[in-house]
Amino acid sequence: MANRGPSGLLDLATADLVTARRLVVPGLYHNACYHAQQAAEKGLKALLTRETATFPKTHDLSRLVDAVRVSQPTSLH
Repeated sequence: MANRGPSGLLDLATADLVTARRLVVPGLYHNACYHAQQAAEKGLKALLTRETATFPKTHDLSRLVDAVRVSQPTSLH
């Protein structure tokens, strides 16, 4: 994922979101949640890549949101 630009990351995020929506059925909720988290992570990383060309090497959504707040102080307040 490190070599992907913003549009590539958004494509991956979209694919994860589509998968998450398809898995919202009894017995697969944990899989849906996993793909929803992956979509959010990749979307945040796409935003960071567009703004700063880098993102923290983490899966922690809170840390990624904090990084976006630093890079775009008015976008997430």
